[in-house]
Amino acid sequence: MDRQSKPGKSQKKHSRFRGVSWHKKDKRWRALLKWGGRFYFLGNYEDEEVAARVWDVVAHVVFGPAARLNFDGTPPLSIPSAEILDRWYRVRNNPNSSHRLLPAP
Repeated sequence: MDRQSKPGKSQKKHSRFRGVSWHKKDKRWRALLKWGGRFYFLGNYEDEEVAARVWDVVAHVVFGPAARLNFDGTPPLSIPSAEILDRWYRVRNNPNSSHRLLPAP
């Protein structure tokens, strides 16, 4: 298996993308965004690139044109960008939220 899908025992468990890390317990790639001193859970994904693209969608809104994204242009996702952003605004504006943008799988 290559590093993109699922790391093996001999491979490092670091992502090549910003905002993405390997979650050992869930055996999936996790996207987290740090903003305002808090970490926001963006979801766990089978594919490292999908996690990075979700991170890019939110980072572009949060940090604006100065955001250092993983990919150029609009990321193609199976989850509509509008749905991701709607969830971001609800989580960000709710002080009682658990800071989870997407429900844990």
